[in-house]
Amino acid sequence: MKELEIPILITYGTKDWNAQYNDLFYVESINLGMKNVTFKPYIDLEHNFFPVNEKLEPNHEIYNWENVGKDWLKWIKSN
Repeated sequence: MKELEIPILITYGTKDWNAQYNDLFYVESINLGMKNVTFKPYIDLEHNFFPVNEKLEPNHEIYNWENVGKDWLKWIKSN
């Protein structure tokens, strides 16, 4: 990815099991000077952007995909 020159958006829920790798990639992209990458973490949401309780069980009654889609569209229009 570091050879790509196009704008890149990475969105993720911070309670996703793999979120730690996105956080690491964020730090590495800064170290590599990758100015074309934008990170948008969604705090306390899991992989499908549902909030989770203390047992990491998702609450499927709170739907966040519409908000995530709006953020994607906003980013696309600005890039």
